[in-house]
Amino acid sequence: MNWDALFGQNYYVRVTNEERRYLALDPIRDNWDITQYYSKTNITYTRTTVFWDKDEIKKIIYEENRLPVGQTVPAYREITEHDTSLRTEGREKLIPLTSRGKLKPVTASNILSVTPFGCSFHFSIDRRYPTAQEQENPQVLMAIYNSRNYGFGRCRAQFDVHRRHGAHPVFLR
Repeated sequence: MNWDALFGQNYYVRVTNEERRYLALDPIRDNWDITQYYSKTNITYTRTTVFWDKDEIKKIIYEENRLPVGQTVPAYREITEHDTSLRTEGREKLIPLTSRGKLKPVTASNILSVTPFGCSFHFSIDRRYPTAQEQENPQVLMAIYNSRNYGFGRCRAQFDVHRRHGAHPVFLR
């Protein structure tokens, strides 16, 4: 089965350009071209969306869904968005970041293997490991925010939200 039939065309977490401001992410510009790469291994379905400004990759959105056999609702979902600046030769070869590097073909795995230059946003829902207290419709939400890293270290915030009566978000450092 294909991605759209299982999960739809939209991302399960939609971040608007206005919301990207608060996550320190660059907005998606209207003039950027979009390329999507799909992959399936066993129970894991991935979609990597690449945003191009001419021959330069400006933003990457990676989405992963794990759909166990016989189930219709993913047990694990994650989405990661990060800003970057990867130059290419005609959108076919990644230009190395150092003088010792070699040209690599533009593939999802080669693009994701490069450490992002800008900010990153990660969000995941994991329904695989419910605790005894969360037996009715368990849901754990995590958001990880990494600030721009200019040698000052990274800032990380993680939120766990358990959907049960009277639960409150917990901030972890």
